[in-house]
Amino acid sequence: MSAFTQPLDSSTLAGEATDPAQELYAHAAELSAAAHALEAATHDEGAVTALAPTLACLEASQLALAHAVSRLRAQALTRLADADELRQRRANVAVDLERLAGVLEQAEVAAARARDSIDRVAVELAFG
Repeated sequence: MSAFTQPLDSSTLAGEATDPAQELYAHAAELSAAAHALEAATHDEGAVTALAPTLACLEASQLALAHAVSRLRAQALTRLADADELRQRRANVAVDLERLAGVLEQAEVAAARARDSIDRVAVELAFG
């Protein structure tokens, strides 16, 4: 069983990972759990009153994720740089991770636009 398929214990989730890869994975697992909790919280009709601040959080999160993907892309390409037999796979990795970072940046812009739209009707949403 690889280190990334083993269940995380509370010490790993608390930031006490033994190496950078484990720490990254722990944060990714927390992100996934938070996203599922966010989705679950939307089931209550009263949640809409928190739409604007939620969109602001999503906006900031998307940008941070885009930066993280870009940084990981650079690290992956550096690690694969000396493997001539992996040239095509390296190119695929480069394109796919660049595309993912771009989509996350676009999501940040979309969240900002949505937040601007919501700000114009915030009173109606709060007291609707």
